[in-house]
Amino acid sequence: MVQRRISVLAGALVVAVALAACDGSSAFSSNTIPPELLSLEAPTPVESGQSFTVSVRAVGAVPMDTIVVRVQGSGVNLEQRLEGESRELDMQRQVSFDLPLSMDGTQVTVSARAVDVGGLESRRVETSVSVVDRAPPSASVSVSPQEVGQEEAVTFQVQASDNVELRRVGVRVEDGSGSRVFADSVLVTGSSVTRSFTWNVPSGQPVGTYQVVGFALDQEANRGESSARSLDIVFNDETPPDIEFLAPEAGSEWGTGEVIRMRARLTDNDELASATLRAVVRRGDPELGTEEEVVAYTAPAIQIREGLADTTVVRDLTPNGDAESGETVYIILEATDASGNVGRSTLAVVLAGSSASAFLPSSGALGVRRR
Repeated sequence: MVQRRISVLAGALVVAVALAACDGSSAFSSNTIPPELLSLEAPTPVESGQSFTVSVRAVGAVPMDTIVVRVQGSGVNLEQRLEGESRELDMQRQVSFDLPLSMDGTQVTVSARAVDVGGLESRRVETSVSVVDRAPPSASVSVSPQEVGQEEAVTFQVQASDNVELRRVGVRVEDGSGSRVFADSVLVTGSSVTRSFTWNVPSGQPVGTYQVVGFALDQEANRGESSARSLDIVFNDETPPDIEFLAPEAGSEWGTGEVIRMRARLTDNDELASATLRAVVRRGDPELGTEEEVVAYTAPAIQIREGLADTTVVRDLTPNGDAESGETVYIILEATDASGNVGRSTLAVVLAGSSASAFLPSSGALGVRRR
């Protein structure tokens, strides 16, 4: 640290001081020589948020009244008045100033002037002091969307500001253990900026809740961080459940009054949620738009136990008397998974009294994304 010192010696003033010491009473009323600031010392550089000491010395032909010391600049305006003692012609003092942590710049001016008991003022003496910024930047982050699937993109917007000058802003994403899974940053200039970052979530990224933190660094490498925001990565399932009919066997025949035992296997790549079963006959002409479905069998409800991804269901379909010999009965089974994807499969048989022709099953699936 360098001591910035300003010293002035005035020969005429020294002589005047000596004369005043011989006859102080006359010097009070007839003195026309103003006091002189001989020295002003301040350390440089100093740190914001810390205190520093200023040394000052003034002499006068008559006793000193006060020395006024000021620190100004970079948003700072501090003043201290140092009182002289009785008949003190050579006044030496030290005074401390507390700098705020956050300042507008990196330089202040230290100045001083002396006033004697006769009201005469010295010339103003000043020196510049460099300030090392120790105030960290502020940062905030937003996450959009807050829930994202694998192989999808999420955007982070970081807003940052600094009392002097920013150097870098960025963002990081951490998993539940605190390990970093994504980070990005850019160099910036200015005291207030907004920057956006995009993360394309990998296909194998584990599902769960992650923490997103925005950060900023200033020109002195002071670092500020935002409060953590949550990001939920969910399983991006677009595959519907698979349905395989195990019974009735394709090509089987059924009488109009027979109970049809249906058996099917339901599987999903994640988790099954629900299933519905119905058996209908179709009447009317589809080309004319008059076709309608008529429920021909009573189908018991299907309950899927939570957490299952593979199960076999068996249900007895009981005729309700609406189906006639020669009509086709469509057994329709739908399954929905935890992501809302729906799979559907249809098995058709024709009633013919004690015998029937069987149709091969048809199946179809409609994927519906649940967010």
